[in-house]
Parts: sequence; structure tokens; C-alpha cells
Amino acid sequence: MLLKRTILLALAAASSAAYADSLTFNNFDTNFGYDTTHVDTLNKSYNFGTAEGYAMEFVAATSGTLSGLDLAMFYASGPVTLSFFSEVDNGSVDTVGNSLESWTVSGQGSEPYSFSGDGSVSVVAGQKYWVGLYTTSTTSIASWAGASVPASVGTELIPVSAYVNGAWTDPTAPVYAAFDVRVGPPAPTPEPLTMGLGLAGLGIAALRRLRRS
Repeated sequence: MLLKRTILLALAAASSAAYADSLTFNNFDTNFGYDTTHVDTLNKSYNFGTAEGYAMEFVAATSGTLSGLDLAMFYASGPVTLSFFSEVDNGSVDTVGNSLESWTVSGQGSEPYSFSGDGSVSVVAGQKYWVGLYTTSTTSIASWAGASVPASVGTELIPVSAYVNGAWTDPTAPVYAAFDVRVGPPAPTPEPLTMGLGLAGLGIAALRRLRRS
């Protein structure tokens, strides 16, 4: 009986280790806290103090498969897109690259909005990526709340890009949007899962021996 219990606990531990997520970037305060006084509005029909979207750059702290994102955003109406972008390094200027995965925002509500990855995107520690929230419709209204403490890369404020007339460009005002990025185990290295399957095989074999005895 003791052996059976030990095997089950080992299987549970292996399963947990194989599927645990971690934060590769986070600028929320405790319990998804953010700056309620700083909100950037996304609306294509506005021409003053707003843009059609914003993208925030970040440096991945850990490697893994993109498992999800959380944003301090508010959604009112119309089609709004969230995208996870690669980074294009043009020397002294970092720019938004290709969209690696996208989500369509829908439903009325407020922060935090959570989005799950489909497991197709690999995130590499030390590399730069962008998270962008934007729209191409005049009927869309949404906003992205700011982080309490502006995110930084070293001593420089984290780069930000504004989506205006279908292109990413420098914003006219600082934007410090609150978000986090979660990763799971890297897809190319399935050792944790393999170890779990190996333990499962040992557990099944041991249980069979217990039943025969």
C-alpha cells in the first residue's frame, strides 16, 4: 500500500513539473495591480490623443512555449486584435516584426483579459518581442491601462510603438501598458514529459506486480 501511494505521488509531481507555466515578463503590481490614472484609448475615428493601437516591447526572461498573456485592458465594442510579434533590430531602432500569434478580443468587460496560446510559438530567453493591441475599424473602442512603474530594459524605458493608418510608428506620448507573458515547457525539449511517461510506465508495472502478489 505504501509503495502504491509513493508511485501515485511521484506521478502527480512529474505531471505538475511537466506542465507548469512561468512568467517570462510581468509589469503588473501584486494581484494584477496597475495605474488606474493612465489609460490609453484605441479608436480609429479619434484624431487627438489616441491611436489605433499600441505595442509594447519586452525581453523574455525565460525560454518556453508561449502559453498565454494577461492585459490590463478595457473593451467596449467592435473588432480589436491582440498580437504577439517578433522583433526587428534595425541597429539603434527596435521595430515591430511579424505576427507570431493573434487573438480577436470580444465581449464586454475589463481587466485582466487573459488569452491562451495555441502552443505554436517558441519564446527564447534574452530575445525581444512585442505585444500589440490594435484595431482597423471606426466602430472599435478599447483601452489599455498603464503599469504603475514603467517597464525598462536596463536603464532605458521600454520601447513602444503606435499603430496609425495601418502602420507601426513612434507614439506622440509615452505609453506604459500593463501586461504579462506566460510560457510553458519548451516544445523542442520534451524531457519533463518523457520523464513523466517513464515514471508512469514504472508505476503501471509496479501496480501490476502488486496485483499479482
